[in-house]
Amino acid sequence: MRALTIVLASLALIACGDDDGDVTDASASDAGGIDAGAPDAGAFDAGVFDAGASDTGPPLDPEEPPRTIALEGDPAALGAHGGVTAGWDFDGDVDGFDVVVPDGGPFVLYASLEPRIDDMVERTISLGLSSSDGAPIGDRATGTRYAAIARRVPSASTVRLTVSSDRAAYYVLLVALLTEADEGELDDATSPRRTLAISPAPSTTTLALGRPSHPGDVDAVRAEVPAHAVPQVLRVVVQEREGSYPRVGPLPGDQVLRVLLGGWADAASCRASCPRDASASPALLAEVDAACEQRQCLVARRVDRASPDERASFDVVIPLPPASSTTSLTITRDAGDAAVDVESDLTLTLEEDTDEAARYAGGAEQPSSATMAYDATAADYPMPSLASSTVLRGELTYGGGAVQGAGDYDAWPSDVDTYLLQLPSSDPGGGLGWMVAWYFAGAASAAPGTLAIDVEFCDGDVLTGGGGCTPVSTHSGGAPITLVDDGARTSWHSTEPLPQWSVRPTGATVASAAQCSCIEPRFVRGGTLRLAVRAHERRSVEPIEYSVHTALTTYPRPFTGGTCPATCAYTDR
Repeated sequence: MRALTIVLASLALIACGDDDGDVTDASASDAGGIDAGAPDAGAFDAGVFDAGASDTGPPLDPEEPPRTIALEGDPAALGAHGGVTAGWDFDGDVDGFDVVVPDGGPFVLYASLEPRIDDMVERTISLGLSSSDGAPIGDRATGTRYAAIARRVPSASTVRLTVSSDRAAYYVLLVALLTEADEGELDDATSPRRTLAISPAPSTTTLALGRPSHPGDVDAVRAEVPAHAVPQVLRVVVQEREGSYPRVGPLPGDQVLRVLLGGWADAASCRASCPRDASASPALLAEVDAACEQRQCLVARRVDRASPDERASFDVVIPLPPASSTTSLTITRDAGDAAVDVESDLTLTLEEDTDEAARYAGGAEQPSSATMAYDATAADYPMPSLASSTVLRGELTYGGGAVQGAGDYDAWPSDVDTYLLQLPSSDPGGGLGWMVAWYFAGAASAAPGTLAIDVEFCDGDVLTGGGGCTPVSTHSGGAPITLVDDGARTSWHSTEPLPQWSVRPTGATVASAAQCSCIEPRFVRGGTLRLAVRAHERRSVEPIEYSVHTALTTYPRPFTGGTCPATCAYTDR
């Protein structure tokens, strides 16, 4: 936050023509009378702290009217800047300063306040802005050693800054007035000014989004995607423009990016068919419903937080199913409580989702079918042989996963590729051994994320009303059956901690022999196995190219330190 003070101070001193600490003009001088515990006034320019101008009455009384801070410079260029060095003469003192806003605009006024000397005294300082009629313009800013605000102010007006402290001190108040000329401002809550017609895939379009120049500033663009016969993905990236430099320092805060899908006739139809992640928090689902009241479906949300270790990526990928007409999306960037005087660019990249297209039929993605391999020798158990295993290849093209932070949202948490495997017809005995491993394109450590595989067996001993087997996708304790390398060391057959997965030098993630992974006899009789591959712990939104190798073998199998139980009870946990 000190960046704001440094930039403004430099420009203010240039406007004054000297660097000796004087106020912008003599009429703005506030003076001595600081209590005995304050720094020696002799350490400062005598023209700044004039004992004759000392505050002697109640704050802002008629004998001490607000002083005017003169601004110099062009608001549309580097900004109009000014400042004052003054003092709070007693605990609880309040000073007022007027700023004359010229015609033109619209304008944003930045102001920062801090004690001139860091004397390590605990105090609370406050900075507020009001219009000429006394109405507050936004909330007051408070702090112990620094306070700053950025507010949109009306043209051809006089606005008032009030500064206070619960302890006497010298202080520096710096002001900058900047023209706000963004093209992406919202006319109202739902209608952005700009509409962008995106070229057919593959295409990339970059345009200026604007500056998040004051709290509550909202920039928006409506993107129109042309009709398309195959699934596509739209990547939405908002980033600061290279070579754009701030005229004032930033006010840290939480900015929010939203992507909304339009096209609903009314709120009811939106709520009924808007895709949503039901596992999201009640507050986020309430925001989805609120967007539906405007006939728009919130499909992605990212929060860029003030804390450096909680920075989110304004980079999302939106899946677009085939459409016979134009698909309309609205992208908004809400400054939230931040103010950043840097230009941002919006880049939209439209591509065909070839992996999804290969799985698409009848208006929806369909499971891919395959026959499960059987390898009786399993020479490299538990690693399935490359030559004697079923290979499932795919690409996960969208989804947030661990890229998200608290308050972030994706209507589709992850792309999911589903496979339906036919099991061999044989006497299951005590069950069949199950080998699973997966690879990524390139080094595993460089992959955009890891995998999770949701498993659904089919119980051939419990038939449904139609005579089919009964799906089983949870363990006996109710937890979902998921293959994932999450560091857990549990197993179905032992209370001892046992490794679940290992990563081979080849880059393969392999189910450990100690897990005794197996297919229960009732599931062998069921005849089918459904696997749903999704992203886990994403590190970026780049596509995850994977191959899953799997095969069955004899059971039980030995492992280092023991032997698997004679009868498989894999879901008994």
